[in-house]
Amino acid sequence: MAKRVNIGRLLLPPKLKERGNGMKSILIDDLRQITATVVCRDPISAFKALEESTFDEYIFDHDLGYTAPGSSGYDILKWALAQGRINLNARIILVTDNVIGRQRMENLLRDHGFSRNLFYWRIK
Repeated sequence: MAKRVNIGRLLLPPKLKERGNGMKSILIDDLRQITATVVCRDPISAFKALEESTFDEYIFDHDLGYTAPGSSGYDILKWALAQGRINLNARIILVTDNVIGRQRMENLLRDHGFSRNLFYWRIK
C-alpha cells in the first residue's frame, strides 16, 4: 500500500504538490476540486484529452455521474491503457470513494505493470 501523508481532510501521496515545471496532469472527476493541467468532468472530454496528449500524472475517479456503458473512470482507464496512452513512469492517483471500483482500477493497473507510482486519496 502506498505511503500517505495526512494534510487536513485528505490523505495525500507524498510530494503531490512537488510538480516540476512543465509537469502535465489530468484530473478525470465530476466533483473534486483538485488542481491539474487538464480537468475533465465527463467521459467525452476525458477520452478527447487522452487522445490528444499524454501526461505525467493521472488522477482518476471511478464514478463520473453517468450510467451509460463505458462511461466510468474504470472504462476510461482501461481504454487509455489499451491504447498506450499512459506510460509506466506516470504517477497514477485513484481518488474514488467507490471501494469496488477502486479495486477494479487498481487490479487493472497492476495487470499492466503499474505499482510503484500508484497512490490513493480518501476522505478521513
